[in-house]
Amino acid sequence: WMYTASWDKTIRRWNLATGACNIFTMMEAPVLCLLEHHDKLIAGCGDSNVRVYNKDTREEEATLKQHKEAVNDLTSIPGHGVLSVFSASNDSTCVQWDVEDNSEGGG
Repeated sequence: WMYTASWDKTIRRWNLATGACNIFTMMEAPVLCLLEHHDKLIAGCGDSNVRVYNKDTREEEATLKQHKEAVNDLTSIPGHGVLSVFSASNDSTCVQWDVEDNSEGGG
């Protein structure tokens, strides 16, 4: 599977073998960036939030709120058994998140 973010407020899931596409989820704001890690799909959104989804169930596990403007980039650094995700925003901030317990990790 491949996942894509869109200004139409959707995350789409593509079957790379067949080319078939379906909507993974719809949101209230444009989806500006995505990050995959194991069973997690993390979305940076135009409403200033970072949302964490379970790829298997498609359920939202958390909404991480710290930014004041759109989140336009995500990256990760695995280590010490914890996944640290960094989000960058138009508000000129970078925030570190502990995605395992859905909290700000100090950044």
